[in-house]
Amino acid sequence: MDMETNLKKAWDFLWTSGGSDYLPTIIASGKTQTNGIIPALESIAIDPVGPIALFKEDSSGYVSVSFEEMELQGFSSLSGKTIIINEKTGTVQMRCVIGHLQISGNYVILSGVLTGCSIASAKTTIRALATGSGEDPNITLAKQYLAQLNQASNPNGNVLVNMFYDQNETLNSIVLAQNAIVNGYTNQLNGKFRDAWLNYQTNNQSTLYYMGITSTAAANPSNSDSGFNDENYNKHGAYMETVLTVEAVSLKNLKDPRGESLYEAIVGNAINNAQPLEQQASSFTGNTVSALMQYVQSGGNNAVQADAALTGAVQKRKSTWEEVRAQAIRDCEQWVSDQRHLEYAPGANRFSSLSEKKLLTHTFKQSLAPVAIVLTATVSQENGEPRIIITNIEASISPPVIELPAADTSPLNNKVQQAISQAAFIGRLMQARVQVGLNSEYLRLYLSGRFNEAIQTTSGK
Repeated sequence: MDMETNLKKAWDFLWTSGGSDYLPTIIASGKTQTNGIIPALESIAIDPVGPIALFKEDSSGYVSVSFEEMELQGFSSLSGKTIIINEKTGTVQMRCVIGHLQISGNYVILSGVLTGCSIASAKTTIRALATGSGEDPNITLAKQYLAQLNQASNPNGNVLVNMFYDQNETLNSIVLAQNAIVNGYTNQLNGKFRDAWLNYQTNNQSTLYYMGITSTAAANPSNSDSGFNDENYNKHGAYMETVLTVEAVSLKNLKDPRGESLYEAIVGNAINNAQPLEQQASSFTGNTVSALMQYVQSGGNNAVQADAALTGAVQKRKSTWEEVRAQAIRDCEQWVSDQRHLEYAPGANRFSSLSEKKLLTHTFKQSLAPVAIVLTATVSQENGEPRIIITNIEASISPPVIELPAADTSPLNNKVQQAISQAAFIGRLMQARVQVGLNSEYLRLYLSGRFNEAIQTTSGK
């Protein structure tokens, strides 16, 4: 029997309803055989999402949500479609559908933690939130711009938003100076970024001043007179970006994977093979938020730079960034030698963590639309018959819309549900977690094993 015939016969055998090796039945209930027990495929764990800041309340502060202990279930609804065999390359491609895949886990609503929204974090850090009822207008504005970035027509904006939320936990720990000890070693720069954010001044103005410019510019996106992206604004931003990068390098050198990830997000990644993020930032010459949004959407291609004078402006901007970068690095070195004691000074509280409080925890289960998957495998010969190893599972899914349990009708739960519904990036984060889970080594080995057993059965060996 040739390889193609053998593989197709085994593939059909896997999907013969009522047969001893009917794959959905084995997935659901397992199987006992002479050489051992095949376990059921009950679930596959996926990584948590969050915490993600959603809104601010007067009584409890910033309210965030995290999704934890999550699992994928419903693999017994798997159905086989086609198999394509390439004997020349020794590869096999199998197309299947998971009809009733589900995500289940716990969601935890927290308060009092700086998470998620950079404007929220910044304004809380410098203790400058305006008093009054309702959500801070800057946070409302930030959400509006997040919505603009999270558009199907703006893939570069989606990358930026997802990158920010992927780095959310690391940014929180740096803003709150929570990285004193990493892998048993002291992080010498712990607290420097927070100190700079609170105290560093450019042209005698602090971060609060430049955030006010950001707010004004965002509220008036076509206004070119706000000071947005002018020389001092850029100097202050370059200083903060450099201190954050140095902190990432410090954590990276301590073998902290968060440092590696943050460093790559700032200087190592490119969008659509364009410039790294920090290079894109230093190359932008516009002075309105509208121009910035267009710049992001185009992938960092500043169309007006064709003008020779503006090209010169870009070079001047980069030169300014280099000067500020050098000063920031010197300040970081001084912090390590002279100022690091500030974070441990008796009675000091500006580097203390904000207390977190669980407001609500509950289970959730979310059904997904049927998920098409493509299994790619390599084929080898073992004892005269083919043997496959599935090397990749590619899943085609839409971002899930997370719905919290309807049984919990508390005002807080309802408010969190509304915020989740408006945050498209949460669905994209869930989508990424599901895709990684479906390509897990465990699932690949499990399905490879069932196929190889079917090969043995159908070949009579």
